[in-house]
Amino acid sequence: MLRRCLVLLVGLVVLGLPARASADERCPNEAQRPAGSYSSRLPDCRAFEQASPVDKGGATMSGYEGVVHASPSGDRIVFEVPSNMPGAEGGYSPQLFLASRKEEAWSSRGLPMPFQPHGFSSVVGWSDDLSEVLDQTVDYTPGSGDGLYMRDGATGALHVLVSPFGNGEEQAHPAGFSADGSRLIFESSEPLLPSAPAGHVNLYELHAGVLSLAGVLPDGSSPPGGSFAGPYDWGNGHTEQGGATREYFTQNTISSDGSRVFFTAGGTDQIYVRENGERTVQVSASQRSVPDPNGVKPAVFLGATSDGSFVFFMSCEKLTNDSTAVSTAEPSCSERGEGEDLYEYSVDSGALSDLTVDRNPADTVGAAVQGVLGMDSGPNGEYVYFAAEGALAPGASPDTGPCEPCNLYVWHDGETRFIANLPGNRAKFNWWPEHVPVETFEGLHAEVAASGGSLLFSSEGRLTGYDNAGMNELYRYDAGSGRLACVSCDPSGLVPVGDARLQSINVGFNHATEPEALLRNLSSDGSRAFFESPDALVPQDTNGVQDVYEWEQAGAGSCRESSESFSASSDGCLYLISTGRSPDKSFFADAAASGNDVFFFTDQPLVGQDQDGLVDVYDARVGGGIAAQSPVVSSPCGGEACRGPVGSPPLFGVPSSAALTGAGNLTSAVSVPPVKTKAKKPKPKKKRHVRKRRKAKKATVSHGSAKRAHKTTRRGK
Repeated sequence: MLRRCLVLLVGLVVLGLPARASADERCPNEAQRPAGSYSSRLPDCRAFEQASPVDKGGATMSGYEGVVHASPSGDRIVFEVPSNMPGAEGGYSPQLFLASRKEEAWSSRGLPMPFQPHGFSSVVGWSDDLSEVLDQTVDYTPGSGDGLYMRDGATGALHVLVSPFGNGEEQAHPAGFSADGSRLIFESSEPLLPSAPAGHVNLYELHAGVLSLAGVLPDGSSPPGGSFAGPYDWGNGHTEQGGATREYFTQNTISSDGSRVFFTAGGTDQIYVRENGERTVQVSASQRSVPDPNGVKPAVFLGATSDGSFVFFMSCEKLTNDSTAVSTAEPSCSERGEGEDLYEYSVDSGALSDLTVDRNPADTVGAAVQGVLGMDSGPNGEYVYFAAEGALAPGASPDTGPCEPCNLYVWHDGETRFIANLPGNRAKFNWWPEHVPVETFEGLHAEVAASGGSLLFSSEGRLTGYDNAGMNELYRYDAGSGRLACVSCDPSGLVPVGDARLQSINVGFNHATEPEALLRNLSSDGSRAFFESPDALVPQDTNGVQDVYEWEQAGAGSCRESSESFSASSDGCLYLISTGRSPDKSFFADAAASGNDVFFFTDQPLVGQDQDGLVDVYDARVGGGIAAQSPVVSSPCGGEACRGPVGSPPLFGVPSSAALTGAGNLTSAVSVPPVKTKAKKPKPKKKRHVRKRRKAKKATVSHGSAKRAHKTTRRGK
């Protein structure tokens, strides 16, 4: 309580001071950041823009992890609405909407197909840049079948991809697009081609209107157990399932130019690459002079470079002459006494390398690799971040099993370097490749910059000098300097009151099952990181609830080592993206690859046109701001009675409240009690009877979200 009071007092003082740039540092969009507005407090010459529509028909915007997604350029974002609102074509609820920015304006359109009288339509996926959206119709009329359609993200035009598709029971599971959107791979248990094995999930490719089977073995036959993109379901021990159907992250399972597709054969769990739809090569084949005496073992696809040149996977089978993987006679790699190694395969040369050869005799099961946190996006696969039980570099703890704590490493240019020990059960979600509900700290809580030079990850361990009291914090590792810094730790040194997270919006029923897209909490150059925290990390944060923050490296954007917001402990500056003034939580949604656009959910009106108090999607945009969203209000009066024009809402305006379902979030609005005015002391010469003023009861407005009509059944969690 004392801490909060001190922060509140300091915050009020700071908020009363102007936070304007000096005359020689004024922003080019200064007109959209008028003094006293919320935007004027943002770093990097950012300004708020309302991405969701003004006319929402009383609906409140929603965000569910795995559904909210922004384009890399920051000009589009998908969000969810629990009920219909203007612009929705389908009658199905909840609705997905796509907001697009064009010519200094945001507009929105519904993504599902028009209303289906004998069934329903749903959105099943989209390309990363949101230029292409996949819709599927389900028609329960006997003999009608379903249809798979592509919607143009810019025009909204629809065209048929596959029809009829299925029998009203099965769904397409997109697993990736080529960069230009011309090629699509997706999974389905429907035998859409004669060569597809019935009764199994198969991986298909669509190109130029032609449907083909992507899961084809080197001899031209189809895998008897089917095929799927990405890894088999190794987390739950299901050898005949995996990929997008099992909600695994499937980034780069198709190369950026679409020429290479990576898949796993069901049942055998071996990894293959299909090139140009003409030839197939086994990625996980042994290149050992003498094969592993324990036989062929499953291989887990962990990732590939964006151009498909290099593939990374793990297996307990000894696949190279120097491999120190440990296997048994069991057919799996999940038995006690087994340990997997991390392998790299070059598609161009066909060479296979073991990146985790373990010469430490204390490691009884070798490296025992647990998973990969990420890799660079370049063509050479120069950086790979992974976790393992074994001690592979100085500073690492020897294997004490079962990975408690785990050793975090980076492999670069033939050298493995130790980063940190990661204790606790939550640590695994930094490399877990499967979508997991937010209640258990959703999967892949880590991100690697496109260059590979920096890593953002989470840990509840005390990894720096800051006492995090067992709370989850976010750390950034710089591979160039080898420095590990906590970007979410309180610069004042105060103990945190809660977990810092990359995202905490709720998982609920939704009709979008697109391949699980990774959040962009780290800019492509690694100089900016975005996260949520319930702690007041800067004096301006006075609301005592969760807000959205930006960490910025010194020299990038507004951050300088001379800046008041700079902290040597984090090697950067901390800034609020949400205002720190709303009585309700704000939630991070997504960001552009550059970090110039940061999207978040808030019920606080941040521009003049937002007057409804409902939850909206806002963009804190570098160089942004739209004049039409905060129109100048002219007064018809004259003389001294007139007041000056008003732009954006004043800094100290009290926002309206609405509900946004989130981890620990209230489902009704939080009322702000009116400020008590101090009664003046009566003058001694005159006796007055001072009547006590009754405190007015302030009404709270609750905007409850519509109940969802269905539930998602988790499998094997």
